[in-house]
Parts: sequence; structure tokens; C-alpha cells
Amino acid sequence: MEVLEEGEIDGIQYKIIATPYATVVKVKCPRCGKWGNLRKDRGKRFIIVHERSHCHFDWTRDVFEVLEKIYRRKFRIE
Repeated sequence: MEVLEEGEIDGIQYKIIATPYATVVKVKCPRCGKWGNLRKDRGKRFIIVHERSHCHFDWTRDVFEVLEKIYRRKFRIE
């Protein structure tokens, strides 16, 4: 695994990692503080998948725009 980019936007830490199969966005969850994979769900919603749990963020949350910025950075690198 190779870390392509690492940083922090508006208090949310993230890493963009290249694996042999895909490019993955890891973020430190603003709700519970655990690291997890950032995934886009149907419509305007993000899911942060942790080892044994997950947290949902829809467009009404104040951190939604920050998560969207981080998620879009993945596609600038690929």
C-alpha cells in the first residue's frame, strides 16, 4: 500500500491510499474518532466504514461538504 496523499481539511484528517485493487480514501471519523474507509452511498450520502461498524452522513450534516471535498480528491489523483 502506498500513501498518495495525506492531509487535513477543516479538522478532518484523511489519507488517500493506492492498493493493488483500488484507490481508497481513509478518514478519521468526525463522529466517533475512528479511522475508516470513506464511501459514497446512493444519492447525497457518505458512509465511513470502520472495522466492525459504520457512520452515516447525509447532506444535512455540517461535515458533508468537507467529506465531499475529500472524496473528490481521490479522482484527481487516479
